Amino acid sequence: RRKNPRLGVNGVGSARAWRLAAAAILLILIAGNARLILGVETPQWDASDFFGPQFSLVSDFVKHGRLLLWDPWIAAGTPDFAEPELGTTSPLLLLIGLLSPNPQAGFVAYWLVLWSIGGIGMLWLARYLGSPAWGGIIVAAGYVTSGFYTANAEHTSSICSIAFLPWILWRLDTAIQTETYWPGMQAGILYGLSALGGYPEFTILTPGFLMLWAIGRAVSDDRERLRRTGRMVLLVGLITVVGAL
Repeated sequence: RRKNPRLGVNGVGSARAWRLAAAAILLILIAGNARLILGVETPQWDASDFFGPQFSLVSDFVKHGRLLLWDPWIAAGTPDFAEPELGTTSPLLLLIGLLSPNPQAGFVAYWLVLWSIGGIGMLWLARYLGSPAWGGIIVAAGYVTSGFYTANAEHTSSICSIAFLPWILWRLDTAIQTETYWPGMQAGILYGLSALGGYPEFTILTPGFLMLWAIGRAVSDDRERLRRTGRMVLLVGLITVVGAL
């Protein structure tokens, strides 16, 4: 079965096969981080020296019904709310911090949730593009075990940025194929969420990735290349504006 872009996701294979594929990706992540989940090992380097303590502070504040605006413990006080990669206003980080039983477990949970969002997102994008379930497992497993993920595991903000990228691409491509702007608005919302807790450099680069994807779509359509290019530029601009807001 191939997808009809106006009807949504329609990959090759049964829904059960795709559910099993999603379970396989999650099992890969759990198996690879089993000792971390069990508390036998702890995060290293920036994850333990910077992002972990920041998560603990944000978690303490949200459990008392407050947002972290000012950190009194660093450099005689710093305005942490102004640093996006700390995620002091990230809905996802705040929710996990609120529910976490302790800072260590909460930070590990947040870490692995971000990793899972990226893997399931790549699987979903593969399905949307018409891949068979076994092909989706290959690309998603390759994504979550890639050099970017493993080399930047200590950089939680970088993992946050890249986790949302497949979902943003999915909504952008849906907007292109259906020639409607609402999926582009949704992509902008996801882009904004990726910036709350994401690394600013990748927040800046993401519209460039989207433009490259859009250009690829435009040049593949010989009949309406100019019109589609103009629409795609407008879509990427819309996503950027909504994400900035």
